[in-house]
Amino acid sequence: MYGRRTVLMAGFATAGAALDANANACTILPRLKNYKFSDEACRRKIDQFVDLLNRAPAMTANAIESMCSEQGIKVSNDLFWSEDMKRTDLTTFLQTYSFSGGQRDRKPVRLLDPTLIRQRGDYSSYAFTLRRHRYREADPEDCNGLFAHDAFWGDEDVGYIALLHYDREIAVRAFPEWLAEHG
Repeated sequence: MYGRRTVLMAGFATAGAALDANANACTILPRLKNYKFSDEACRRKIDQFVDLLNRAPAMTANAIESMCSEQGIKVSNDLFWSEDMKRTDLTTFLQTYSFSGGQRDRKPVRLLDPTLIRQRGDYSSYAFTLRRHRYREADPEDCNGLFAHDAFWGDEDVGYIALLHYDREIAVRAFPEWLAEHG
């Protein structure tokens, strides 16, 4: 009634299912089952990143590293450059983000306009803007190519994109195009 090929295929399918079940039962790696995308959880993770930016200047390097590890926070290497174009590291970037011209920003960094760009499976990406109220040093000779000015405090918006995995890890990178299109 059944051909040899049908019996063999059924046998392979049964053996494959048994191996898969045994492999999953014996794994030591944690598995995230029944993942369900949560926009709210993703936005909370972005809020945690902004909170860390605001708290980092008062924290030790070890405290920042442990918080990043606990919260799954990563920052793209392209952000690890200081204003004077010297290479820095994650903790230094986080500690100095709200400083410019030797002055700490007068207001905390604010999160603006987090927007879901894409969600697929256990990954989602959000574009967002961070607003700083930063110090700008005097430029009496128009060296910046825009205009000569005295020292002043003013708002600055910077675009970023965050890739989230399982709402548990966040990787942040610069996304200046976000402001060009949505400024």
